Amino acid sequence: MSYISLHTHTSMGSLLDGMGLTDDYCQYASEIGMTHLGISDHGTADNFINFQKSCKKFGIAPIFGVEFYLVPDITVKVKGEQRNHVLAFAKSEVGLQNILKMVSISNIEGFFFRPRISPEILLQHSEGLIITTGCSASPLNHEYGVKLFEDLIDKNPGDVYLEIMPHTH
Repeated sequence: MSYISLHTHTSMGSLLDGMGLTDDYCQYASEIGMTHLGISDHGTADNFINFQKSCKKFGIAPIFGVEFYLVPDITVKVKGEQRNHVLAFAKSEVGLQNILKMVSISNIEGFFFRPRISPEILLQHSEGLIITTGCSASPLNHEYGVKLFEDLIDKNPGDVYLEIMPHTH
């Protein structure tokens, strides 16, 4: 089985979390024989075009994703709120359109220190997406998150995954 990196942040899209430029990631992916590569910057699709160009340059198939900031209700704005992370990857044109819709909603309606979406927004726009539970800031740590993933699995069977990460380094 081939490995494909999905939970990848770029320095252009996730300023405090990304380590490299899309060209760097794509070049390395090509050198080690990867055929696909995903990016999932925090709350933004701003780097999708650069990523697509880099993938084309190095013969890599792009997988477009976003690590969304999730809160129970985007109308509630309280300083110091707990924001959880959930990743969404486009598996089709419909999925890409849904990612772009959610990025717009998160910035226009949900913005409070960060662009945010709610479980209802994710459920409403989950068609054409592969969704993972995210990092240690997953909503699975909260009751609303468990319900969300149950609903996502019911609505999108086979397209919801538990993310695992090594924590030994």
